[in-house]
Formats: sequence, structure tokens, C-alpha cells
Amino acid sequence: MNAIAEHLAESNYDLISLQEVWSEYDFNRIRERLRDFYPYSHYFFSGAMGSGLCLFSRYKILSAFFHHWAVNGYVHKIQHGDW
Repeated sequence: MNAIAEHLAESNYDLISLQEVWSEYDFNRIRERLRDFYPYSHYFFSGAMGSGLCLFSRYKILSAFFHHWAVNGYVHKIQHGDW
């Protein structure tokens, strides 16, 4: 996560969208590093593990929406995955 944050801090994007950021701790770590370059951010909270989705923007985020999809398969049957 530190390497991702460093790379993004050197980027010149207007908006960054990341997925698979499952830990709020990791989101906060990236957010702290990007604060000077991307002062606006949003983390989509969802369920026990979170959604893993987050945004970083140079411009104010006016609105953000996340549609929570139902889980497919069974949580206790890890081999099913999310299919």
C-alpha cells in the first residue's frame, strides 16, 4: 500500500478510483500520503469486510453512490467464491 500511495502521489490524475482496498487502515494510509495532491476522498463502507472501493480527487466530490449487491454462493463454502 505504501508503494501504491507513493506512485499515486507522483501522478497527475484528476480522479483515482481503487478497488480491493479492503482495510480502512490501508485507505487511511493512502489518504494521508495523497492529502496534499488529492484533498478529497471517499471510502465506500459495506458489510463486514467493506466494499474495497475508494476514490481520491483533486476536486470536491459532490456525490457518491454504491449499490450493494447480494452475495452469490455461500460464505461458509469458500470454494464457491462470489459467482
